[in-house]
Parts: sequence; C-alpha cells; structure tokens
Amino acid sequence: MIQQAHDVDYIRYALDDDVESVFATGSSSAEKLKEAGIYDNATVVLTFKKGAVVTLTMSRSACYGYDQRCEIFGTEGLATVNNEFAESSIISNSAGVHQSRLKHSFPERFEAAFSAELATYADCILEDSEWPIAQDDCIATQRIADAARKSADLQQVIKL
Repeated sequence: MIQQAHDVDYIRYALDDDVESVFATGSSSAEKLKEAGIYDNATVVLTFKKGAVVTLTMSRSACYGYDQRCEIFGTEGLATVNNEFAESSIISNSAGVHQSRLKHSFPERFEAAFSAELATYADCILEDSEWPIAQDDCIATQRIADAARKSADLQQVIKL
C-alpha cells in the first residue's frame, strides 16, 4: 500500500511524533494490477499521537513528471516543499505562463540525496561510525506500511 515509505519517514521526522492510527484505501487502474493486489492510486490518513492528521495521496501515473509535494499546516503557519522542474526557466506571455515539465523520475529528483546517502554509508564503513538512521525508525515505518495494507484490505482504521 505505502509504496514510498520515505514519505512516512519524512513526516514522522518533520512532526517528531509517532503514528497512532492508519486508514488507507486504494484502487488499481488495470485488472492485472488488481489481481496482483497492487494499488496504483492510494490515499492514507495517518493520525499522530500529538493530534496531527496527515493525508498521503499517491499515484503511479503523472504524465507531467514526478509529482511530489508536501504542505504542513500548523498553528504558526505553513511549510511547503514544492515540486522540482526539469528547467528553471519560465516564459510568461499573452498565451499564459509556461515552464518545463517536472523532473521525470524519482532518481532524477533525488540524485543528490542518493549521493549523500552513499557517502554516509562509505563514511560508516571507512570511519567505523554509526549509521544515522535508528533501527526503531525503520521498524516504525514498516509497521505503518503493514497497517496501511491491512486497512485497505479490511477498509477500517488500524490502531498501532
């Protein structure tokens, strides 16, 4: 159900909180996907222990590029992480505002992050340093992913 566990990691980190409950639903755009139990469109609602409610909406099809945005609304304002475009140029004229497509793929958008992760891994090996990601965070993310799958299958809220 949650194909991109990094979204869960990110929001847990941003909120500095743990998930209390999960509700998920999804659909398959092709019979072959449905038969394999694969959702290519899904929505997951996460309720956090401190009261935040997060909605993750995912789709495997965005013909205009790799669409990944985040908005966090709070009592003191809004934090936004926008999509990255393939080019930074924008042309505005009488026909409208025109800019390039979004970066096309996950690897294209996150090339720098992948490089940093590999460098950190090398540092851990070469310098015998500790991996910065805690085992508990990995387990928590997997529990959330498992709960999302169960929720979608049963169409009910799953408490963690």
